[in-house]
Amino acid sequence: MRQKLVEVHNFCFNPHQNGGESFILSSKIIDDGDDEPLLEQQLILNSYGNSTVLHIQNLTPQILRQLATELEQKLISAKKTHES
Repeated sequence: MRQKLVEVHNFCFNPHQNGGESFILSSKIIDDGDDEPLLEQQLILNSYGNSTVLHIQNLTPQILRQLATELEQKLISAKKTHES
């Protein structure tokens, strides 16, 4: 079966500091005929004319939520340690 591009989503991690540098997660959602759509993704770092791209797959919302939860817990723990 042919793969069909369903949608493209770009997320810029540093929209307020985008004066020549950007860090972007670009996700292509692809229908490949399986039950679940396929995620083809790139982490893109642009810095004043230089660019690097890391190709990844299936960095799902569940994984990103887990990352956010773990990071939030570490920040809360660090704040409590700092306050004591």
